[in-house]
Amino acid sequence: MSASPPYLDSPWNQVLQQLRAATAGEFVIQRELGRGGFAAVFLAHEIVLGRKVAIKVMSPAVMMGEGMVDRFLQEARTVAGLNHPHIITIHSVRRLDELPYFIMKFVRGRSLEHVLRREGRLPIPIIRNLLFQVGSALAYAHRRGVIHRDVKPANILLGDDGNAVVTDFGIAKVAEATSYTLTGMVIGTLTYMSPEQCEAQTVTWASDQYSLGIVAYEMLTGSVPFTGSSFAVMHAHAETPPAPIRSKRPDCPPDLAAAVDRMLAKAPAERWPTMADALAALGAAAVPDTDPLREELAQLARVDLRDDDECESTVPSPVPQLRTPAFTNAGGFSLAVSPAPESLAVGRQVRLSAVVRDADSREVHRKVEWRSTDPSVALVSPDGVVTGVGHGEAAISATAEGAEGSVRLVVVEPERVSAATAVGPARSRKPWKWVAAVGTLGAIAAGAALALGRRDDSRAVDGNVQVAAAVELSATRSAVAVGDSAMLVATVKNDRGLPILGPPAAWTTSDPAVVSVDSTGMIVARSPGTAVVTARRDGASAQASITVTAKPEAVTEAAAPPRDTTTAAIAPEPTASPPRTPAPASQAVVAITPRDTTRAGGSDDRTDTATASTAAPAPAEVNALEPPDARIHALAAGGSLTCGTRTGGQAVCWGGGQPRPSLVAGFAFTQITAGDGHACGLTSAGEVYCWGANSQGQLGDGSTRNQATPVAVKLGQRFSSLSAGASHTCGIAAGNVAYCWGANGSGQLGDGTENTRLEPTPVQGHLELKQIAAGGFHTCALTSQGEVACWGDGASGQLGNKSQDKSVEPMVLAGTFKAITAGHRHTCGLTEAGKAFCWGENSKGQLGDASTDDRSWPQPVVLIEPFRSIDAGAAHTCGILAKGGLFCWGDNSSGQLGDGTRSMRARPTAVAGGHRFAMVQAGAVHTCGAGEGGEPLLCWGSSSRGQAGAAGGIQTSPAEIDLSP
Repeated sequence: MSASPPYLDSPWNQVLQQLRAATAGEFVIQRELGRGGFAAVFLAHEIVLGRKVAIKVMSPAVMMGEGMVDRFLQEARTVAGLNHPHIITIHSVRRLDELPYFIMKFVRGRSLEHVLRREGRLPIPIIRNLLFQVGSALAYAHRRGVIHRDVKPANILLGDDGNAVVTDFGIAKVAEATSYTLTGMVIGTLTYMSPEQCEAQTVTWASDQYSLGIVAYEMLTGSVPFTGSSFAVMHAHAETPPAPIRSKRPDCPPDLAAAVDRMLAKAPAERWPTMADALAALGAAAVPDTDPLREELAQLARVDLRDDDECESTVPSPVPQLRTPAFTNAGGFSLAVSPAPESLAVGRQVRLSAVVRDADSREVHRKVEWRSTDPSVALVSPDGVVTGVGHGEAAISATAEGAEGSVRLVVVEPERVSAATAVGPARSRKPWKWVAAVGTLGAIAAGAALALGRRDDSRAVDGNVQVAAAVELSATRSAVAVGDSAMLVATVKNDRGLPILGPPAAWTTSDPAVVSVDSTGMIVARSPGTAVVTARRDGASAQASITVTAKPEAVTEAAAPPRDTTTAAIAPEPTASPPRTPAPASQAVVAITPRDTTRAGGSDDRTDTATASTAAPAPAEVNALEPPDARIHALAAGGSLTCGTRTGGQAVCWGGGQPRPSLVAGFAFTQITAGDGHACGLTSAGEVYCWGANSQGQLGDGSTRNQATPVAVKLGQRFSSLSAGASHTCGIAAGNVAYCWGANGSGQLGDGTENTRLEPTPVQGHLELKQIAAGGFHTCALTSQGEVACWGDGASGQLGNKSQDKSVEPMVLAGTFKAITAGHRHTCGLTEAGKAFCWGENSKGQLGDASTDDRSWPQPVVLIEPFRSIDAGAAHTCGILAKGGLFCWGDNSSGQLGDGTRSMRARPTAVAGGHRFAMVQAGAVHTCGAGEGGEPLLCWGSSSRGQAGAAGGIQTSPAEIDLSP
């Protein structure tokens, strides 16, 4: 939960002053850390012990019920008696008149809710360890008669030391007091609530197991099983089985999916008998402090955490309310907020109204100030219009005349996009090698990092290392060429066939002169011949026979055999070609043979032969075994993925959990583009191939299946340009006609509807276009005359039409530009004279006009020097000056501006290092650029998924990425 400024005319200001007076001489209250419907938390410095603590103060509105203070103090004392490393430590429980508060341990890090919003689904080993930490804490509390009642990601803190801490034990039980409960009200958070809670039945420890199962489901799939209105979610908890986990996460081990399914049984008696049984079935296990997995957990907690950031000691849980009580101040004024929406979809809006009444209950007109506790979930305008920004919960409050009212808002995504990126960072930090394997990028898109294959494992709950009974390899027979390398993945299993933790397998080779192997399973082909590579642990072993051949000649487009357009789309796949479906984590490297150059590269699930049978020539086949030079000719920065094209059109990508670049084998691309979870490339023949996330149809292949390798977009025309948005893609085809496909909830496809399209659909308006730019939920394009046309979501003014209305068809703006770029909720254009203009959301200063006010029409960027090019990221923008200097502005929380700081900039600031750039691409929370001739290649910002070329962390200044073979 984000920090907020002091409440100048609010009852909370009085509470803060009372708290400061009561703790004077003992604590120095520094600032508010967060606030919910039930409490506020303040960061404080304990003078005697010289440590930081968190002080939680209960809301005066909650404490007004008879006996609530005593009830809370008794429950807090019970929780304070819990002594467990993964339960928040309560140092003391105190009372200030009728206002109770308690002193807690300060945990520096992020809530699991924040991490899930940022990362989507998590790596299997991290999930298992988190489940062990949280589950063992709950089991400990259950043995002492304490039931949590509100287990959810917001109440699980990830510390920057790799430890998870559960907060808010017993809080929901306090709220069950009859004097405070509203008619028909249930306590808890609907999204994670057990069926018995929804039906107001007796709650036992089995309710916590169900809620933890929902958390596990979300960590595995990136989304919760049930969304919608409050009634729909409650009914689903009681009656509807969740969608199978493996349908959303194919690499999830079957035993893990089955264990979570049982945790989500509707009847408490059908769940696991004890939490310990559930943990054992989940394969949840502790790991030692020296295990690299702990550092990965710590890295997740540090993402977006500034060195001086003191988030978060705790996250107060808002009490769910079916209607909003008014908060009356000492002067007799009261304020009530209505209507209280049940839920709000991302990209949608709802207008709230605040009614202020005087002491005689007469409605009076007063200025109302609005705020959101979490702008990354919901934004609220000065007139009460709330916009859903991201999945989660936020409280929207209004204050006037010292009175305050608020509503809790649950923001859901209509069809949450499954992350199509790797689920964990690769552990090896060695200089990368060209891999003679089609599918290295597939491992990224399928949600599997190569080095994580060995870590999809489990351990006995008591922490003892199990003895290996068998070792399995990802490949047992492979062929590589001299100079190439590949990763073999060894999975160590126990006598029950389950993966286990412990020491990694030891690797040996029968002939180091032919094939060498390191301790991680990375093999390097040295000379022609055959060698046997062995992985061994505890007497169990597995072998792979590796045949090394001489380096073949590169296959050029002219030499490639012509494709058979009548059968290419439906012919059975040759056994040596790459797989067409995402591979499980333990099978990330599925083939090390060269691509069959007789194939056209179409997806094997395509059946529309008429569309596939075009007269366009086959895309140029790129030999994956030929190491290219180190120059980048095109760049594309997306959400957690960065891609570039090399000499000859070869494409490389990094991110998605793998910071080392991997080759996209099989095609030569002249253009490349990346969205939040997918990427697309354009060949010299005008064909488009896409790969990655596809739940919204953003790959354009007619399906909604994620694709680990490039699949052809189903359109029988040639494209000339291409752009990927968050979950949609657009391109300009023959006749300068624009086509878009994918998500369309805000009309971003421009086809006159809000219907998702799995194949390209023409943009309405009969416009002749020369450039197109797809943003988060909107799209803009340039006409042949240089006019800007925009369509889609306009809530932040990103359409530039002086309104906040959306449009499902193009709207042409006044003025002319030579280039256009679209960010998440803002747009920028460049004039022929090199002047940059931006419009749309500006909360982070991404418009560069020296303000933070949203603008619904073009505003000049405050820099005198002309720009040569410009690119918009999620909430920041970068531009290259005519002389090659690079300036960025906007959000800098992850160092994406590259100025050596993490401070927001509302006007352009120079990127550090004095480099001269020829190209730049702004991603979600990172930026990459390259100099003249494509080198050097530099990236900066967040590398939480390896997208900035590092194995985690944040880079506030440009760092060079080594792309040498």
